Amino acid sequence: MVQDTTAVFTCATETAGDFHYQCGLRLEDLAFDLLFTNLAHEIWSAESHRAENLVAALAALLAERRHHQGALTELRERFAALVVDKAPHVHLDPPEKYRNIVRACLFPESAAEVAKSAAAAIGVEGQIPPESDGR
Repeated sequence: MVQDTTAVFTCATETAGDFHYQCGLRLEDLAFDLLFTNLAHEIWSAESHRAENLVAALAALLAERRHHQGALTELRERFAALVVDKAPHVHLDPPEKYRNIVRACLFPESAAEVAKSAAAAIGVEGQIPPESDGR
């Protein structure tokens, strides 16, 4: 997992492709959530005098989910453009240099030690605040 993640995240095109895919997954989940949030809002709106606070909360949730859907759609399109446009096909070399950063993020139980050695490996030692978890 660490090696695969490092390989993806040290290539600009692969990173853009990965986040394009992630946005698509979230949009699918969000479409399902919107369907049911809208249904609940529609049902309770007919009886709003009996549960005004619930109707207001559902309306707020519906608005937030719609906003989130718009933002994710826009970001997914931006990532898609980066994947298609091979110009930003940049690699961070060598990828081994970044493995400790990935390991610290994925396995935070040893994050402090790993982050310190990772920071030293890429030359940013002392720039990560002590209270930081290294991400």
